[in-house]
Amino acid sequence: MATRALWRDRDYLAWLVGDTAGALTGAMRLFAIPLIAYATTGSAALAGGATGLTAIVAAMLSILGGVLADTHDRRALMRWYAVTGALVHGGFGVLVLLGAVSSWWVMVYAVATGVRAGLLGDVTNIVLKSVVSDANLTEAFGANQARDQVVLLASGPLAGVLFAVSPALPFLAELGASLVLLLALAGIQADLGPHEAPSREELHPLTALREGVTWVLRHRVVRRLLAVSVPLSAGMAGVASAVIIHLQARGTPAPVIGLVGTAEGAGALCGALVATAVARRVPSGWAMIVGASLTCVAYLPMLVLTQDAVVVAAMGAAACTAVTNAVFGSYFMHVVPDALLGRALSVSSLAGAGAGGLGSAMAGALLGAVGFRLTLIVLVLLSALAVPLLLTAPALRAVPRPDQWEPAGA
Repeated sequence: MATRALWRDRDYLAWLVGDTAGALTGAMRLFAIPLIAYATTGSAALAGGATGLTAIVAAMLSILGGVLADTHDRRALMRWYAVTGALVHGGFGVLVLLGAVSSWWVMVYAVATGVRAGLLGDVTNIVLKSVVSDANLTEAFGANQARDQVVLLASGPLAGVLFAVSPALPFLAELGASLVLLLALAGIQADLGPHEAPSREELHPLTALREGVTWVLRHRVVRRLLAVSVPLSAGMAGVASAVIIHLQARGTPAPVIGLVGTAEGAGALCGALVATAVARRVPSGWAMIVGASLTCVAYLPMLVLTQDAVVVAAMGAAACTAVTNAVFGSYFMHVVPDALLGRALSVSSLAGAGAGGLGSAMAGALLGAVGFRLTLIVLVLLSALAVPLLLTAPALRAVPRPDQWEPAGA
């Protein structure tokens, strides 16, 4: 694919519009689902369980979703993603509007949402490699992270306003998002189909799954990238959980605790905005090493000072290292062949989700046993394991700037 300025690339702009519409409505639903579930069931456990059930179903089906993305036309899968979004979320919105929602319908909706997310939820991310040149991948990842933070900051207030007007609106909004995605898809000219038609044997889900997982485990660079992501994800998720639990336990007002999330969002947005400039000037290997190191360093003030202002500032500063995520994600996507991208990304997502869950569980267990400071030390040291894993991998340490990356598959 010929390299061109990202913001002049019509395929990327069309993709960005469609993906942003879905990201916005998805974030609004995260706000609305627990509220409508509680209002319907009257049970906090069932309200939380609906969101958890969606996540569990999605995780169980995510690798199968990667198989679908690698063996079927991705343009068709994106159409199905738009259509099923309108049917599942729009249909539930109609039930809410009619006052016909019951506890049973909430659970059915949670399962249907998880099935859609697991089978089709990653297809727009996978398509990104087809609409952006390798040299622009890091810039695209940085732009997407900035977009995600803007969406995250805006979705809560917007969902609150819509929910106040009618609880159905955050769900009915998916009808508009689905239409936007279909229109955006029509504007993408890039080939989104498999480069080679898979054989009948390759189309078998178990065969395709085994091939993808085997490739990930045998590829030295990809295996090390996953190894780096596990301690870093676990440590960061653990620190975030430990901070929230610690602040709540010592009686910090809820609005102040909320500032932690605001600081993280603002920090990640600032980091994402500078990610492109950093990626263009700093070799990618050292950008990952320095970024991972700075993430750990940003947490250190909390070991000495635990005032609310220090905690909020430290969490925001740690989130500023979004360049690490941009470079890591784009290089991972660059290294993996297009034919295996769906399965490789699903394996990566599962590893990240599992590591994040482990980190949060560690935070809860350690806080009760050893207190906040020692918990933080353990979690920061866990995050810091990513640095030697990067430094001891010559292939990663030597990765140049994105415009000097070797052609995919070279």
